[in-house]
Amino acid sequence: METTTYDYDYNTEITPITPCSTDSVNNLGAQLSTLYYFMFLFSLFGNGLVLVIIHRFEKLTTVTNILLLNLVFSSLIFMSSLPFIAVYMQLSTWIFGKVMCKIVGSVYYLGFYSSVLFLTLLTFDRYLAVVHSLGTLQVRNRSYALMSCAVVWLISSLACIKPMILHNTFIHFIDNKTYCQEYPGDLPYVNEEQLRTSGFYLQLFIFLIFPLVVIIYCYTRIAITVLSSRIVTKFKTVRLIFIIVLVVFHVLDPIQHCNADAR
Repeated sequence: METTTYDYDYNTEITPITPCSTDSVNNLGAQLSTLYYFMFLFSLFGNGLVLVIIHRFEKLTTVTNILLLNLVFSSLIFMSSLPFIAVYMQLSTWIFGKVMCKIVGSVYYLGFYSSVLFLTLLTFDRYLAVVHSLGTLQVRNRSYALMSCAVVWLISSLACIKPMILHNTFIHFIDNKTYCQEYPGDLPYVNEEQLRTSGFYLQLFIFLIFPLVVIIYCYTRIAITVLSSRIVTKFKTVRLIFIIVLVVFHVLDPIQHCNADAR
């Protein structure tokens, strides 16, 4: 019977394995938290200025001002969640408790969803006012505006049921830090993969594809109507339309990252 002898080098030094450094992650979180603080303060100033202008110089009986006022409120709701998220990213741990985790998660999505829908609704209202100005004079009234706003808030609230239920705090067993995110582990009979998939398609179609299709179609028709008319400032109007569409694309772009996380 043959025996095999292996040569070992007992003088070889073994380099100990050290945990991965989290400095880069912490630095990124600190930078993003600073951006969130700035966005929060800028939003307070900008939306507050809009509220003052509407209150002093405009009438709340017009359709545009009613929609704009609701857009301001939805923006303030969304921005109110950013300081908590900024602290969370800066400290890399959730310090506000389980209840606030659910509240902040729900407020974030409620403000975001309603902002997207109100931007879409404002675009559609401009389309009616420019392209079908004569035929929609009786339709575009205060009741129409209030009913439209109620539908937007209802849809946005229903879409927030999932994050409101699933947002929870848990302690990670590796780093012993508290996290706040969608965590259905404590809910019985919940298919996590199916829930994430349904949430992804909900965001994708209702709050991304549908708004973009409506906005592109409406502003295309508005631009065609303006260019075919004899308005002196039509080129400035078309340029303004292009800028608005570009801004809307940037506003809707973050939802792609939300969709990627939901998959």
